[in-house]
Amino acid sequence: MPSGRYTFDGFVIGPSNRFAHAAALSVAESPARAYNPLFIIGDAGLGKTHLLQAIRNYVLENFPKLHVRYVSTETFMNEFVEAIRSNSTGAFKRRYRDSK
Repeated sequence: MPSGRYTFDGFVIGPSNRFAHAAALSVAESPARAYNPLFIIGDAGLGKTHLLQAIRNYVLENFPKLHVRYVSTETFMNEFVEAIRSNSTGAFKRRYRDSK
């Protein structure tokens, strides 16, 4: 069940994060279609974690058949480099495109 702590309603929008909020909401409303992939970069305290968790919570609540994969940039890049090194990019693509 999604946590109530990180939602779009609870996010404080300001001049430094307005576009990130709009992009994150678009991703949540149209999973795997809008801004795919979505990268959020910024200084500490601007709401990156809140937005990513809000996407997760929105998707889990509104699209119960979908799965959310949440990994760090380091994990993603390590898996990407390993897929290239081992010539297994097909498996890498399936991992991030399939619903399970």
